[in-house]
Amino acid sequence: MPTCLNYSPKGKFLAVGTKIGTIHMYEVEVNDWQPPLLVSEVERGKPYILMQTFSPDSRHLAVMDEDFGVTLFILG
Repeated sequence: MPTCLNYSPKGKFLAVGTKIGTIHMYEVEVNDWQPPLLVSEVERGKPYILMQTFSPDSRHLAVMDEDFGVTLFILG
């Protein structure tokens, strides 16, 4: 189930955060879903994604989970 949704500033990606600690990335230019990104598991299981944001150049995605842990992904 989705918890948050963001378009990258340059319109290349659509990121969908979920309740099970995954980020699903849709690459607009190729019209296809990329393999999901996994946020590290915490002691009680997979974290609920609360929010995510792209860097201004769309090369990084910062994700915050329910424990306020932050994961930074470098995008291709």
